[in-house]
Amino acid sequence: MNNKSTKKKGVTVDDLAVTVNNLTATVNDLAMTIEELVQMTQRGFEDIIAKMATKADVNKRFDVIDTRLDRIEYLLVGGLSNRLEMLEDKMRIVQTSLARKK
Repeated sequence: MNNKSTKKKGVTVDDLAVTVNNLTATVNDLAMTIEELVQMTQRGFEDIIAKMATKADVNKRFDVIDTRLDRIEYLLVGGLSNRLEMLEDKMRIVQTSLARKK
């Protein structure tokens, strides 16, 4: 009769205890897995942050680019100015030559 009182639909208290223990182990495993994922994610963010350029680094790079562009602009504008002056000089020579021929 004692057996009948502890059994319910073929499941014993011992069966339930094993099931509860298995569920507890599964929950603990999941908790550890979640904790490991949290730690891996945190390490990933730390690695990314360590590799990211700082605002000062970015500003330095833009300053270098600005300097290079300024030099290119100076060379281009200077070169065009020189060409324009040469053309003006040639035009004066042509104008002078034409004025003499009259």
